[in-house]
Amino acid sequence: MPPTKDFDEIFLARLRRDAGCRLAMLEEIRETIASEELELGKSLLRDVAEATGGFAAVGESIGASAEDVERMLGAEGNPGAGELLRILACLQEREGARSAAANVRSAAVALPSGRRERGAVSPRRLQRAGVK
Repeated sequence: MPPTKDFDEIFLARLRRDAGCRLAMLEEIRETIASEELELGKSLLRDVAEATGGFAAVGESIGASAEDVERMLGAEGNPGAGELLRILACLQEREGARSAAANVRSAAVALPSGRRERGAVSPRRLQRAGVK
């Protein structure tokens, strides 16, 4: 039986070479964070950040050190939705996904009754995170 590659290696290689895959992943991350599945969103953000220039590039864009970004997205990291959204906005901008960044607002849609959808991220939080 031929040796197999680790799934993570295959996945990261695909993210590195396929812009469409990166854009689809960023959209999935947006939906994941909007659903308040922050641990999954954090893990996916880590993969995209690793595949697209590393933590230093993300850190520079959001005003943090590479170590801070790596720690935030690590297994023991505990970033809030605001930090995850700032990282997401940075990665979307890097991919030229300005229209996708605008779609993050759909996570903050109010219900007709005036209440927010469960898991909705407020427009103010999106604005503070720099998501357009």
